[in-house]
Amino acid sequence: MRLHQQRSSRRARFRASVGLSTAAILLVVGAATSTAEPTSDPTHPRATTSTTTSPRAATPTSQQVPEDGVARSTTNSTAPAPAQAPAQPPKSKPGRWKPTDNPNRRVMPGKMRSDREEIPEGYTKDDADRAEVMEAELKANGGRKPESAGTAAFIAGEGCSVYWPAPYYVCGAIRVKYDSLGGPNSFLLWPTSEELTNPDGYGKRSHFQNGPIYWSGATGAHPVVNSFLNRWGIHGYEAGWLKYPTTDEILLPDGGRRQEFEGGVIYVAFQNAIGSALRNGAIREKYNSVGGLEPGGTLLGYPIQDQIGLPPDNQGQMARFQNGVIYWSSETGAHIVQGEILARWEDSGYEQGTFGYPIGEQTTGPNNRYTQSFQYGTIEVYTLFTHQFEYEDAAGIIKLCVFAGRADRVHISTWGQNPTGKTASGHAWWVAIKDCKPMTTATVTAQLQYKNSSGDWVDRGDLAVATKVYPGGGSGQRAAANGPCNGTSSTTWRVEIDVDVNGSPDAPNKEYGQENTFACG
Repeated sequence: MRLHQQRSSRRARFRASVGLSTAAILLVVGAATSTAEPTSDPTHPRATTSTTTSPRAATPTSQQVPEDGVARSTTNSTAPAPAQAPAQPPKSKPGRWKPTDNPNRRVMPGKMRSDREEIPEGYTKDDADRAEVMEAELKANGGRKPESAGTAAFIAGEGCSVYWPAPYYVCGAIRVKYDSLGGPNSFLLWPTSEELTNPDGYGKRSHFQNGPIYWSGATGAHPVVNSFLNRWGIHGYEAGWLKYPTTDEILLPDGGRRQEFEGGVIYVAFQNAIGSALRNGAIREKYNSVGGLEPGGTLLGYPIQDQIGLPPDNQGQMARFQNGVIYWSSETGAHIVQGEILARWEDSGYEQGTFGYPIGEQTTGPNNRYTQSFQYGTIEVYTLFTHQFEYEDAAGIIKLCVFAGRADRVHISTWGQNPTGKTASGHAWWVAIKDCKPMTTATVTAQLQYKNSSGDWVDRGDLAVATKVYPGGGSGQRAAANGPCNGTSSTTWRVEIDVDVNGSPDAPNKEYGQENTFACG
């Protein structure tokens, strides 16, 4: 408003001063202009207008008395609007980050990097200008922070940087790691904190937009981000059993990742998966022995839950994977249990059931017979029969579905119809072997039988029928035949089995499982 008023006054005087010399007019105009220009205080973050009083705006009258005291006539006309100020050059878009060229050691209005470039999201102009001044101070001090900024960073190593527009010092080994990753051009983006001392009073960390970098003298500096940071936090960060990271994320051949820590490892099977943690020790050593360092496509695959202690005293340990489990106790060591044997062990109550902990690895025999020894017995599964039938697929092509009936050896269980005592238990299921129609189901029938004193087989009267069983043999995909088992005398048992594939011409065929003799008392 002041500038507009001054320019109106000058134009009114010019029109009223027809007889005034050109030199006098220029003198008056120049004097008026000098009083309206803003002046800058270089110590203040914003430009300020001079406090010099501007001339009062001219009001149209019949007489105007200028500074020379001579009255002059005026015309009652309206002054034209002032010309617009020149447009400021557009700010450049933020591209690949780089240090500030010739940073200013104090805020210079209109001359800061923030006046030339757009400021990345999350930071203000004040942040950016402070960061530029900090850059200049570091440059002048050879990379050392001013004493007033504290000395915590030097514990992790000297030498600091500031990354415009983030007004934070990143120092020592953490800075070296950050720079090696690409600084603000990396996945971490910009700093969001000074270097902080961890609660243990020993390690250090600096936070960035996408996660922190942690440092200790024993492990060095490593970023922990995304699913790894979340899982590490669940277990107490560096104060928990995982302790400090010893590596960055390690990209695995199948696209999964793992990160090593002092006390164990975290695996993430795919981007943004929740992650699972394993402790260093016997379970991890067993896992590594079957491809655990690069688990994609291996025997067990990736972990799908954290390693846990087992009740009632947490002395045993268990880790679950995509294709099985590893159980450990100080008495039995670490062993893998998977597939159909795992399903049967689950039926019996895992380590708290009849069989206890595994004491050996699974072995394979004829007829796809799998056997594994446990503390209190052996689980054995096998192919009882193989059948086939023809069918026409959606394209009109005749195909031959080949499938197998599978069973386990009748065994003692504490689960089933006699939960307070012992139970004789047997199971039956089916497995699609070749060219069977997807989502095909079967009706599976299992009948527990025992041999009487005359040598005849007698039904226990507890026929088990599962009418919609998908192939595979998991705990929910089988028929379970159970019967109370009491007394100290030995009894011979077997299971009568029939598998009828639904929607197929396969005729019912009763098959008989392996005989097993044991005493229940």
